Amino acid sequence: TNVRRICVTRGDKGAAFWHNGELTTAPAPRVEVKDTIGAGDAFMAALIVGLTNGTEMRKVLEDAARLGAFVAAHHGATPLLPSEITKPIHDG
Repeated sequence: TNVRRICVTRGDKGAAFWHNGELTTAPAPRVEVKDTIGAGDAFMAALIVGLTNGTEMRKVLEDAARLGAFVAAHHGATPLLPSEITKPIHDG
């Protein structure tokens, strides 16, 4: 196959990203899960922002896992996001 990148979210075990034969992993922040709706979308949004900005892959995964965990720790798919969650993603 011609797959160049693979990203796998693994719940409380974090996330993994494979690209050009290199595997990068990041742990999942520990949270009390209240609602998983939107958590995967939040993870993907942060992943895409990081990849688009050229941010170092380990940081991209950590930011994406942090955002996905934050959303899962709240009820509803779109909780109000504090700047300590969004700033690192936007700053790259």
